[in-house]
Amino acid sequence: MSDNSLIIQAFEHKTLNKVIFDYTLKLLSSTFDSIKSIEIKDDELKKQFG
Repeated sequence: MSDNSLIIQAFEHKTLNKVIFDYTLKLLSSTFDSIKSIEIKDDELKKQFG
């Protein structure tokens, strides 16, 4: 398997994309008041990657 295909798999991975989006939103919401904060539950992450 080439390195390029691993990059494509990571880019298209739905769970990984959701986690990155959620944590980015949480980080931005702590800096900007106009962005609503979300709650990220550890149990939900364990289910997605478990």
